[in-house]
Amino acid sequence: PQTERLQPARRLPEESTAEQSRASGEPQRTHGQDSQRIENSIRMELVLIEPGTFTMGSNAGEPSERPEHTVFISKAFYLAIHEVTQHQYSEVISSNPSRFGGHPNNPVERVSWHEATRFCEGLSSLSSEVAARRIYRLPTEAEWEYAALSQIGNTIYERVTDRRLYPW
Repeated sequence: PQTERLQPARRLPEESTAEQSRASGEPQRTHGQDSQRIENSIRMELVLIEPGTFTMGSNAGEPSERPEHTVFISKAFYLAIHEVTQHQYSEVISSNPSRFGGHPNNPVERVSWHEATRFCEGLSSLSSEVAARRIYRLPTEAEWEYAALSQIGNTIYERVTDRRLYPW
């Protein structure tokens, strides 16, 4: 099975006002370079990714990347700033599939897409996450690329790594 980088996204509640957000412990949306950050019950840091438009694909790239097209991300979402650690994964799944153990803060690896999805489901079902109305899922390819490109430029070919704020 293919392995995936475990980088959960979190859906925002469909209908929530600022007052409801404060009452439920939900973070408020803010704008600016340092988007709203939250920390969940297993100490994952997540950052708000605002809606927007970007160019995905390339007319000059690999056949699987063609054609270049505009993608609109219509809803804000939260994305983990760092990969899931072995400790965080073990807290939710009660096992550690990683080959390179030895330090709980190392990223978890050797996780299939199905296992990553189970992690998101398990994290979403923790009582503290249910109470905070947080639902986790893997980001779509477009969401992941948009989040990465929002830090560095409009297309995948405009990478300027010294301007990146987050590892993705």
